[in-house]
Amino acid sequence: MKNWTREDILRLAGVVVAFVIGIAGLFFSKTIVVMQPPAQPNFLVYNNSDYPINIKYPKDWNKTEEVELGLKRVKFLPNVSQISQVTVEIEELGKLPTLDDYTNSYINDIIQPKPNDNLQKSDYSLSKGFGYKLVFNKVNEQGVLTKNMTILTLQNGKAYIITYTAEESQYNQYLETAQRMIDSLNE
Repeated sequence: MKNWTREDILRLAGVVVAFVIGIAGLFFSKTIVVMQPPAQPNFLVYNNSDYPINIKYPKDWNKTEEVELGLKRVKFLPNVSQISQVTVEIEELGKLPTLDDYTNSYINDIIQPKPNDNLQKSDYSLSKGFGYKLVFNKVNEQGVLTKNMTILTLQNGKAYIITYTAEESQYNQYLETAQRMIDSLNE
């Protein structure tokens, strides 16, 4: 047998320490995952001086324009959904009601809430004014339970009604995008 010198013992100790650190690193290492926020869609600006409206919307969404009984409507729909949509309606007001009166009329005449619709009303600030936010459930024409967020505001003798509608179970999927669209109205 060989006599171990002090240098031999230090080398062996160094190898053992390195081995132990390496093995410990394998057992106790943590993978660091950097979470990136979901990619924000690229937005285009829809501008129509006839309506008068401008609003940002995702470039990969479809848009349609309609005029029905004096109500001007623009719908924005994601390509992958038949139900999810953001709709902007502009109504010319002959006699200018208060926002409270208009909102109450809208709730009673258009939404016609039932007890299980869970209607919630709150104040809402837009870039050019104040409005009300209504959140409620509703069964649509196809019998699908939807969740809706409607923003009502009055500007320049017109009522602006912006509604985000989605199947209740998918409401959160486009909520952030819808919120960005709503907040961009007439910036």
